[in-house]
Amino acid sequence: MRKSYLTLFLVLCTFFSFADNEQVCVITNQGSSGEACSASSLGYVDPCSSRTFKVNYTIPAGYVIVAQYEWFVNNVSVKTTTDPTDFGLPWQFTSATTTVYCKVTYKKQDGTLSQPFTSNSFTPNIKSTNFGSIALTTAAPAYGCTNTVSFSLNTTTCSGQFCDHIYTVGQYNITWQPPGGWTQTSISNNGSNVSFTPDATTGGTLTATIQLPCGFTETRTFNVTRSTVAPSFSVAPGEICTSTSGFSISPVCGAVDYTYTITGASGITFAANGQQSLTTSSTSVNINLSGAATAFVVKVKTNYAGGVSSADRNAFSFYGVPSVDLVTFTNYNGDPYFCTSHINNQFEYVLSAMPDNGGIEYRILDWPNLNVVYTHPNPVAIGSPVPVGSNFTPGYYVVEVRLLTDCGVSDWAGFEVEFVNCSQMRSAGYFNLQVSPNPASTDLFVTITREKPEVKALKPSARVTYILYDLNRTRAVKQWTFANDQKQHKLNVSGVKPGQYILVANKGKYQQSTQVLIK
Repeated sequence: MRKSYLTLFLVLCTFFSFADNEQVCVITNQGSSGEACSASSLGYVDPCSSRTFKVNYTIPAGYVIVAQYEWFVNNVSVKTTTDPTDFGLPWQFTSATTTVYCKVTYKKQDGTLSQPFTSNSFTPNIKSTNFGSIALTTAAPAYGCTNTVSFSLNTTTCSGQFCDHIYTVGQYNITWQPPGGWTQTSISNNGSNVSFTPDATTGGTLTATIQLPCGFTETRTFNVTRSTVAPSFSVAPGEICTSTSGFSISPVCGAVDYTYTITGASGITFAANGQQSLTTSSTSVNINLSGAATAFVVKVKTNYAGGVSSADRNAFSFYGVPSVDLVTFTNYNGDPYFCTSHINNQFEYVLSAMPDNGGIEYRILDWPNLNVVYTHPNPVAIGSPVPVGSNFTPGYYVVEVRLLTDCGVSDWAGFEVEFVNCSQMRSAGYFNLQVSPNPASTDLFVTITREKPEVKALKPSARVTYILYDLNRTRAVKQWTFANDQKQHKLNVSGVKPGQYILVANKGKYQQSTQVLIK
């Protein structure tokens, strides 16, 4: 176990002449003969502990005595003596970084002084106090807000292999330096909890300085970011059935006014000015609607003093009864066919820009007679897979969907799909694919060749569908559909991430695939 005070030597071994023999300086333990003492061999030292640094020397030829010792700590002169026997520096560590060195001047018999010779520097490893990071105890002050904000800086309990680096403090005091324009409103007895009232805009570095009774100091910092805040809709536009409607936002502290914007529908304007942009301090806004049913977007942002604004907050809305086409209906995982054992007797759909409420109804018609052969008894929630019965014979059908909304029921919209017997799906070998160019960067041209009679016999309504999959065929990247009687098909692949893919061609229940490279 180390003694509480470990005496160190800065040994200034001087074997020199002024011409070419300069002195050599090493750090050494007391009593050793030139063996260096490194920071790692000393180990970690406690803040506020003391050590004595000493310089041992050999008077060079031509000189008779030491004229002066000058000690430096962190490049500041802390002790100067002309007593040749006073060659030590007792020092208490009051800084997390401490570097010590000594300058020695020698004197000849006639009083001539040498130039000062400087030892090498010694920097011990000093333990870090067991304080954590500065933490917010109330919400960070947003841009424009002057609400009181609180911070804390508390000690932590160290556990694990690195605790020999940590010093557990007892008595301490903490002082704080906030960003400019902030006013301190409260602080705990030892300073570990503090509150400030910020100005409206200033951010920057918050500094907490920990001070121990001996004067040892250590700092922690926290970067304060003053973020602008977009308003929240307290009453969103939503699904609007009448020609006039209103909505409101929650006020934002520090806001001068707000800018509202309508996009996506030219016939929808603000009642206050008949325009699609409105800047006002009001948090409640009315809009006028006209024309056919449509989807549109309302945007709002906060404007602060000095021309600073937040990002937009968006609300997607509908006017009237949206059609299925309006909300972009897609289906069946990209497959151009359906079988009763496929995906657990369900097909899937996606409704983008969905209405806020309601659901969907669906039915299945045979093709080409378009007689209803199946009607699901209950509406299906938007975003849920659609269950399908298992009693359909192989053939062509139309699946129709309509939306149920607060404003009413949309028209039916349908898509054609082939019901096939999954056990009789026909894979590769019934036709070939010619693909060029490969690799492709913009357009990929595909020709179906060498079709067997079964494929040629398909009626035009069967169509041809291409699906671009990743190499594992686990994710469909893009899909194209063409009439069955087209001879060559152009697939636009611009925007597809470069790489290798599997292109699958489907004609009814017949399928072929090939590998393509997108560059």
